[in-house]
Amino acid sequence: MKKLILISIILAIAFSYSCNKEAKKVSTSFSGQLRTNGTEDVIKMSTVLPTPTVEIYQTTTSSTLISGGGYEKITSMDVDKNGNFSFDLDLYENETYFFAVSNVDTSIYYQRDTRYCGQNSLKPGQSNNKNIYISAISWVRPRFINTNSDTNNQDVFEYRGGIGGLVQYQMGPFLYGSVDTIFIDALYKTWSGSQKYGTFNLSNSHYVSAKLTRNGVTNDITIPYTVPPFDTTVVEIKY
Repeated sequence: MKKLILISIILAIAFSYSCNKEAKKVSTSFSGQLRTNGTEDVIKMSTVLPTPTVEIYQTTTSSTLISGGGYEKITSMDVDKNGNFSFDLDLYENETYFFAVSNVDTSIYYQRDTRYCGQNSLKPGQSNNKNIYISAISWVRPRFINTNSDTNNQDVFEYRGGIGGLVQYQMGPFLYGSVDTIFIDALYKTWSGSQKYGTFNLSNSHYVSAKLTRNGVTNDITIPYTVPPFDTTVVEIKY
């Protein structure tokens, strides 16, 4: 019996130590600026709408952020007139935290739920210095340019997608030979920048996919491009 009691005490102490270790809080900072994606310019803010707010969340289940696990907001802060924010926090070192932005002007910006983006995570116990890029609403007219120096080339460019269905409808899937043309009747509403979430994953990037036949050889190609914010822009697609 005494042996059993001793073992129970040891287990209780070990469990208590484990819980205390997991519950340890560490000093954490998070600062940066809200900027317009595709530029280094401060986000545009309306004088009549609520001020954009940076929010910090903590996950409350073992589910990943992308799969939509439980979370709760632990604090938030309005940015200043220059889009700056700065937090000083005590966070649990073994927990998962991430940030989001609310109250952006949706007449000129896409309002997306940043809470489900894994790259928005914060690292407890560290200085998290990062700017947050918000994608503006933009419009694109495509200009396709064949950069082959042989003006008598027999290249075939088969467009597979990337600008939008409207472009494919207007121009058809094939371009032949020496090409430099703007499809003036094609207009596509999109988001600003090159990468929507600050990553280089193709699913988050602006790119055209195509098959290019040059010198009798056909290859699959992807052509990245960037879109300036707020305006209708002729975007060059060079191949």
